[in-house]
Parts: sequence; C-alpha cells; structure tokens
Amino acid sequence: DMLLSSNWDLVGVSLPPTLSSIPQPLLRFRLAILQIFNLLVASEILPVVDLKLTKLNGSLSQTLSSKRNLICMDVKAVFIDKTLQMNASVQDKPIVIVDRRSLKPVFEQLMAQAGRLPPSKLWHVDMAFLVQFLGEGAEGYNGPYRECISTICGELESSRLPLLIPCPNKVVGGTTPNQDCYIPRPSSTGPNELAMFEVLGRLMGVAIWTHVPLDLHFPPMVWRRLVNQPVDASELAQVDTYAYRALRELQEDGTGKMSKDMFLDRVPGSFEVVLSDGKVVELCEGGKDMSVTWENRREYSRLATLARVNESTEQLRAIQHGMEGMVPKGLLQMLDGAELEKLVTGTPDINISLLKEHTVCKGEDGKEVVIEAFWDVLSEFSQQDLAAFLRFVWGRSRLPRPSEFTETFKIHLSSRGDHRLPKADTCFFTLNLPAYSNKEVLRERVVYAIHHCMDMDADMLEASIPASPHPAV
Repeated sequence: DMLLSSNWDLVGVSLPPTLSSIPQPLLRFRLAILQIFNLLVASEILPVVDLKLTKLNGSLSQTLSSKRNLICMDVKAVFIDKTLQMNASVQDKPIVIVDRRSLKPVFEQLMAQAGRLPPSKLWHVDMAFLVQFLGEGAEGYNGPYRECISTICGELESSRLPLLIPCPNKVVGGTTPNQDCYIPRPSSTGPNELAMFEVLGRLMGVAIWTHVPLDLHFPPMVWRRLVNQPVDASELAQVDTYAYRALRELQEDGTGKMSKDMFLDRVPGSFEVVLSDGKVVELCEGGKDMSVTWENRREYSRLATLARVNESTEQLRAIQHGMEGMVPKGLLQMLDGAELEKLVTGTPDINISLLKEHTVCKGEDGKEVVIEAFWDVLSEFSQQDLAAFLRFVWGRSRLPRPSEFTETFKIHLSSRGDHRLPKADTCFFTLNLPAYSNKEVLRERVVYAIHHCMDMDADMLEASIPASPHPAV
C-alpha cells in the first residue's frame, strides 16, 4: 500500500514503447522500488563498500558497477562530491602563469607548469590551480581560472594541438550523427602526445572536482569507453556512418545490396584499413600482402570494424590514467558514459530560464524596461552567442547542472550611456549593464562585447566603440 500510494502522476508523460503498455499502478510500483533501492544504496551501501574491488568477482563493488544503470545519477554525484571533499588537499594551490599572446598554446603552458605535479596537488574543490594572465588587468582568480579552462577547450578542438580531430561524419555531412564531435587522433601515439592526453584526462577530473565544466564534444562511444562500458560494432556508425555501412555490406550473403559482381568493383584490396585520420594499418600480420576475396570478405569486415572501433585505445587509456589520478577509479566505474559526460561537460544547451532563476538585479528601479529588453535579446541569441555571452560574464561556456548551480548571476544597472559597453566581472559572475536607450542599442553593445572583448581588461576598449545608429526612444 505504501508503495502504490506514491504521488507519481504519469498521465501525459511520454514513455518509451517498452513501457507504454504497462499499467500506471505497476509503473508507479517500479518507480517506488527504484527509489527505495537508491535510498538504500546512498545511505547503507556506498558509505561502506570498497569501490577499489570492481574487478574482484562476486564483490559488492563489482555488483554495484554492473548495476550502475539502476543507480540515479544524483545519488552517484552526491557520493562522488562527498568523497572528493573528504580528500581535498590542504596545500596551497599551484600558480600557473599564462601568456595568451604567446604562440605557445595555453594547454602547453599549463602542461609545462602543472602537468607533471603530483595529482594530489590539484585536489581542490573550487579551483585546481591559480591563473595569472600576463599583461592583462584581471582582478582575483576565479575569472582567469575559468577563462583559462575555456581557452584550453577551444585549443583542444582546433588544429593548434595534435590531440583531437573532427568525427569523419563531419566530412560526410547529411544526416549523419555527431558531426559536431571530436575523437582522439589515432596516430598521436608518441610519448609527448600520450602525456598530453594524460593531462587532458586530469583536466576532465578537475572538472568533476570543481564543477567548472569543459566545453568538449565527444561522441557517446568515447564516453562509454572511458568508463569501460562495452561497445559494439554498431557504434562505429556514431563517428563514421559511411565506413560502418560499407563494412556491414561485406557481411551480406550476396542476395542483398552487395552482390559478388558489385564486390569485385568495390573490393578494398588488401587486409588493411584507413583510420579516422587517414593512417593505414594492417589488420593482421602480412595484411598488406593479403588480398580481400569474396570468400574472406566477412573476416576482413570483422577485423576492419574491430580496428576502427578500437582505433584510439592508447589515447583513451592515457586519458583514463589522467582522470584516475584525480578521481578514484572505483568512483568512475559507478558512472555510465552519459553520466561521465554530464559531470565533465555540464549542460550543453544554455537554458535561459535556468539562468534567470539564478539572477538578481540591482539598481533597476524605474528601469525594468532595460532588464526586459536584456532578456529578450538573450532569448533571441543562438546557442553559439549564448556560449560567448556566458564566457564573457562567467569565463565558462556552459551552465552547470541544475543541482550544482550554486552561484548567482548579478546584473548591476548603471546610468544611461549608449556609447558605453557592458562590463563583466567573471570572478563574481557580474554584469554591469548601462541603461541603454532601446533594445537595438543594447543588442549591438552586448554582441560587440561578447565577441570582441576577450581580454580581462577589455573594458578599456569601450572609448573606441563607434556611436550606435539607432536613435533613443
């Protein structure tokens, strides 16, 4: 009776096909069982289980890891946070000096100064290290820290660093998935490159510690492999749909799309495969001298698919090693790939309503129209512009998860001045917004600021901004 009396109203809720035919009372019963299970896990099991024993057959730790899909993410996130806080370092944070005008990427500057420190030096819950920007008038450390992280993420997903490449699906285009995602470069296997991947893993662990998300975009297959979830051949389609379909056709018996005559026209040649970055590898010893025939085509397809799915194994192991230096492996093994992604990258789409819930305005007496115009302008922004705005006011490109959104966005309205730019204090998540005469001027000034004023002392540039052509109303 207690279980069935739960006040879960599922009327109108969109359910997957596997659940839509189940009566509501039974669904509510199942929800109640899951709720009780999670309460027991949170209060009775996680505090006493040794999560280092995930590979020990029959251990409670291994059972929890195998049933990770039944444990709510919030239960895991709260436990991870508590565990990390209990082990936080009491040492001073290391200082990283960054010259953003240098030709050397910020990632490499960070790696040279902090990459070889013991991981425990970075076990801090607010900032893993302190950042000082050379030649920039930054005050405090919070803003420069978040700006440093954002800059590094931009470098990682560019040609400045030899670590990540766009998914092959980006080249194919069309309706293929994950065209905006990146994967580890398969040929980046040198000692220095693997050390860089390990630093990337540390930064992912830092994001879990500090709740400052990384603006990185990996396909689901990468996240799953980072927590040792099994992946199968079909997941190749996530990154290279064309290759997956071509290899799958080789498995056909000749009565479908791939006939024997067609095979002779499209035969790959030898037992080699081209990886995502163009590197050619043998699928077996002497593969370059072994021809693909109609008789052995299925074996070629199997080996080629396996090679493509596992093409970045060394790089992912290095990332894992870096993460495990920051967050114990047992804690990571509680997560599935999607949950790890959320803890590391936060919420990808910037929700204006969520931001408004955490906003306070000061000095707006009699100027409500300016605040209303401000939110109207933000609601018309693309996600790209919203990310730029968030970076301008907070030094980060993504919002935290709702349960981790603990800071308040402060808007300070100042006197009218259409010639002035808005100013931001990223350390305190504050926007100083002039009381612009109309919405068009406000939009122009905000757009200019978020896309052109990236230095920490960029407010010094406002005197050079031309007057708006839009008259006051």
